[in-house]
Amino acid sequence: MAVTREKENCTRKINGNIPALSLTSDNMSTSTDSDDVADPTYEIRNIQSIINVTRENIDALNAKFAGLQHPPSLYLSEYQELTSKLHNLELRERTLRELLQSESPDRSEEHSLQDDSKKYDTLTRQPKVFLRAHLPNQQRTSVQVK
Repeated sequence: MAVTREKENCTRKINGNIPALSLTSDNMSTSTDSDDVADPTYEIRNIQSIINVTRENIDALNAKFAGLQHPPSLYLSEYQELTSKLHNLELRERTLRELLQSESPDRSEEHSLQDDSKKYDTLTRQPKVFLRAHLPNQQRTSVQVK
């Protein structure tokens, strides 16, 4: 494919015009589109829907593999990945809710109470890793690995 600098050769008509690609620095920006900068309520709703789907995926994995005596390593890694993703999404939702509440001017009393509670939110929760031990007579036990 040849590289051309003529604008006529860079646009085609496929269900509308495709603009010419320009690699000049004035058209390139480091920020995302203005549509991506959504209000926090929209982003919270989006995160909540992702959280619901992630929980459904975790439940589906548990329903299929949790009863197995030796679950596949793929299940364990997928479970760990989904739980850490869920944790990160919940943290993001919490920070967006705090941001939304701090922007509201009528909630000055709640804001001062939240400042006290923010001290305790600095601790991050690590995803829990469990080790399942199989005992005699079809019994199992799990221990949290630290």
